[in-house]
Amino acid sequence: MGIFKKRVNEFPTPYTCTKAIREGGLETKLSMVLMGLGNMVHGQIVKGLLYLAVEVAYIVFMVVNGAGFLAMLPSLGSVPQKEIWD
Repeated sequence: MGIFKKRVNEFPTPYTCTKAIREGGLETKLSMVLMGLGNMVHGQIVKGLLYLAVEVAYIVFMVVNGAGFLAMLPSLGSVPQKEIWD
């Protein structure tokens, strides 16, 4: 009975993702679609463009290299361990 104890949040917060989606403004919802759009709505054009550039760079990296790296993930343990003496 005591194994599955209900976890109590030690530091409760009024800020949750579901509350942000439900009650957030336009800039919050735009930032959920693309990073930086909320900043651009607030007039922070340079900051918004930097966030957008980081997200585009991440997507390009994942398309070009990341898919191959993720495909190699299951074979990480296939090389037998060797003893190396220096």
